[in-house]
Amino acid sequence: MPHFVLECSDNIVETIDTKELFAALHELLISSGPFNLHEIKSRVLRHKEYFIADGAPEKAFVHLTLCILQGREIGLQKTVGNKVLEFLKEQFRSSAETLELALSLEIREMSRETYF
Repeated sequence: MPHFVLECSDNIVETIDTKELFAALHELLISSGPFNLHEIKSRVLRHKEYFIADGAPEKAFVHLTLCILQGREIGLQKTVGNKVLEFLKEQFRSSAETLELALSLEIREMSRETYF
């Protein structure tokens, strides 16, 4: 049931090959803990309209949200979070070198009772 939602400003340097990017993220996730590959869903949202800090055009962002069901140990979440963040830093290195890139990751737990 894990979901990856990648959001980014449309000025990032990299051309995102979603198939490659998400295949690597899915592999990273299942190699890090008890996740089922067949339940992982991923998507990208590119934002044309955004405002970062002072609005300067060289500001950019990449934010990844990983949604998982409640109950995963915090140690596992931190391990996964660190691995995913390092992966993102590598994937968006050119934007980080060229732009003022704000890179972030959030792991969000979803209630088992209200996820349908």
